[in-house]
Amino acid sequence: VQAEPVCNQHEPQVVARYGDINLQMRRSIFCNSLPSSAEASQTGAGEGRRLSLKDQVRRLSSSGLLKAESRKLEVLHLKAQGKSYLRFSPALLLEVLRDAQEQNVEPGRPMATTFFMVLLLLDISGFTRMSSKLGAEGTRRHSNVFFKGIIDDIVRHGGDVLKFLGDALLVAWPMRLNPSTVAQEAGAEAAVKCAARIMAKRNGYMASDDVSDNCLEDEVILNLHCGVAVGDVHVFDIGDDTRREVLVGGAVLSELGKAGAAAASGEIAVAQSVANLLPESYRSSLIPTLGGVLKLDWSSIDCDGSTLEYFRQHAKAVDHTASSLWRRASTDVTNSDLKNLCDTDSDSDESEDTNGRRTEPGAAAHSLIASQLAFQFDMLEPVSTEYESMAKHATDNARFLATHVPVACRTHVERNTLDMLGELRHVTTLFVACDFLISHLNRGNVTPVHATFCTIMNLTLESGGMFRQFVLDDKGCVAICAWGVPGNSHYDNEQRAIHVALEIKRLFLKGVPGAQGDTEPGPHMGLASGEVYVGLVGSMQRCEYAMTGPSVNLAARLMGKAPPWHVYLTSAVRDAASSNINVQFCECAAVKAKGYDTAIVVFEPHLRDMRLVPWN
Repeated sequence: VQAEPVCNQHEPQVVARYGDINLQMRRSIFCNSLPSSAEASQTGAGEGRRLSLKDQVRRLSSSGLLKAESRKLEVLHLKAQGKSYLRFSPALLLEVLRDAQEQNVEPGRPMATTFFMVLLLLDISGFTRMSSKLGAEGTRRHSNVFFKGIIDDIVRHGGDVLKFLGDALLVAWPMRLNPSTVAQEAGAEAAVKCAARIMAKRNGYMASDDVSDNCLEDEVILNLHCGVAVGDVHVFDIGDDTRREVLVGGAVLSELGKAGAAAASGEIAVAQSVANLLPESYRSSLIPTLGGVLKLDWSSIDCDGSTLEYFRQHAKAVDHTASSLWRRASTDVTNSDLKNLCDTDSDSDESEDTNGRRTEPGAAAHSLIASQLAFQFDMLEPVSTEYESMAKHATDNARFLATHVPVACRTHVERNTLDMLGELRHVTTLFVACDFLISHLNRGNVTPVHATFCTIMNLTLESGGMFRQFVLDDKGCVAICAWGVPGNSHYDNEQRAIHVALEIKRLFLKGVPGAQGDTEPGPHMGLASGEVYVGLVGSMQRCEYAMTGPSVNLAARLMGKAPPWHVYLTSAVRDAASSNINVQFCECAAVKAKGYDTAIVVFEPHLRDMRLVPWN
């Protein structure tokens, strides 16, 4: 048996299992681990016959070569797997982990760190219409194209995608606390330039397929509006070894929400605190509005040249602050340009940008954030020391990173089949408002936040559901749970969701650890079911597992309409769960919800016996 044919026989199997490992490296590993043609033709007893494949494998096994080469391949696979886990988390997560390790906090425990951030909220309209008009495959294809362009622009400007908020993105330019004025000005300008480029290049994206002039009602257009704010932000990492979630809090998020709400389609609005940090050349483009928010005429900003401001720092041994190296480019930036920028070194703790502006230690986020962005977005040479360092960091913390990945995605990460995710499913969605946590989130009090998260998550998992997300956004502090997604689907999804909602209310009435008995205003919830798109939203380097569809939006609307300590659900949920004699429903007054022409008939469920659990 010749060595090369054996290599070719095995290679397709390797490609299937380790699809993103360099082909030349795979060929080298397999060909070098097998005997040469001359060795294979040696005889065991002078009979002049070639060794069989079985004899060759036996020889390799006895010599240890096969085990050594298999281990090399396994290491490559673990590196690729660790990098895939990074796709589901912000770059800032590893910085939070690093802080926790320095303080000897175990990774499995709740963690909280405070940063100074410039925040950008990108709100997208048209996603619900797209999912209903284009179906699963069309939604997956267009959303990936749309988000890839946006995320590429964000990374080009040194931003970190903190959260996917349904059909919105929360982006950050993080810094250590009490940064210099120069640092704040640089971050504010980077965020505004990033928003202007995204608005110029991505707003008005046509997502329709084969739309004729006679079928204009079938066209789908994705539009954007943006808000920018600046201030201190608490970053929480909460949960357990089963599932963890990154959550942000702080008073600045309320200011950011106001800025986003003030912007109409195609507009950018900034808080007064951001406007104070912008260069003089921007002041004439700012238009005051009510509430202390200013609209920015972004058409006057030169974003066609794709001005690049990308964070690059040198780690400090004591305080872990960094020096920022800023560069500007007058032409469109390519991956090669980004890679060259990442490879640039500075010999001093202070540097000067092309405008003569001085950058200082602590001017930007920690160097680990920039390094991870460069690693995650393929800007580093695979043979470089920095690449190996980041790959090792991701591999060493793979188990921790995996807990931030939804269970439905973990098998696909291991098999390198994430691109296969995306389908239309009948899903029951539960939105839970936990507004009593807002004050704790704004103060960085992690104990009640962690306890609330674990209570809702454990109830959802015990019922066979999926815990989708825990977030603080313009709707308040919200938990999202789902039944009917792949791996979490049952014939009685609606009954399970109702029982979980009422059990949440019962447990919260007893109090939440760390909340000092204060759970007011109490949780209010919305339940709806229907066909939704379930799959990855984002790009190949940064994404989240999401649900998009009219019923998801309706569940959120009902949550907003329900009073504290009440659960509102649709007639579709009532009809599906009506066969359960343990559930009774009371019809409530119809509610008017955004996006609906007529009032929606809603019901409130009650259980006769909480001990009768539908999944037991």
